[in-house]
Amino acid sequence: MSQEHINNFICPKCKNKFRRGPDDRFGPAKIKCGKCSEISTTGLTEWAKLPLKEKVFRGVLEVVNPFHAENVISFILYHAGLYLIISIPLGFLMTGLGLQPSGLRPEELKNWKEVAPFVSGGIIYVAILIGRLTMRIIESQKYTNTGTPPIWN
Repeated sequence: MSQEHINNFICPKCKNKFRRGPDDRFGPAKIKCGKCSEISTTGLTEWAKLPLKEKVFRGVLEVVNPFHAENVISFILYHAGLYLIISIPLGFLMTGLGLQPSGLRPEELKNWKEVAPFVSGGIIYVAILIGRLTMRIIESQKYTNTGTPPIWN
């Protein structure tokens, strides 16, 4: 597979573009194109072949910096954006509270029930990132265990 630019692979047979690539921290060594079924190497190191120290390091990086942000501003924007867009609304749904049109004032945040959506939103956000790491490990392990490349679209 040729590399178009960071984070993209192109299938040599059908020119299908994959949204994962050489800057991934680990993954299956081979993949199958979802369009033409061509099997190609990825250049990624399988989870099972990483030493323990690398597993810990790369696993933590996948949770802390899953988007491969290269600077602090991008890092903050990615996390803040996802936290506000996904986690906070889920936190309000879980706790049964609704945002008032006037918003929440700092003096209102002294009670646990007003802070609960933000805390539960944070817990949801961390759970989503850990779930993402788990799915990536499972994909890599399936290839290691079966020798069958996963299908990437």
